[in-house]
Amino acid sequence: MRDQYDIAISPEAPPGEYQLEVGIYLSETGERLEAMGEEGAWPGSSVLLARIAVAQSD
Repeated sequence: MRDQYDIAISPEAPPGEYQLEVGIYLSETGERLEAMGEEGAWPGSSVLLARIAVAQSD
């Protein structure tokens, strides 16, 4: 499955490193589905996509 999103970062966001994680939910119930890998379920049922550094804006 492929899905694309644009994510805007607020100018007021504090500088630092942030993690971008995704999870999948059932639209009918809002239940979060387990994220599965080759070795079974991932802790927290989410997948880390990237770490993003937010710099201080001038």
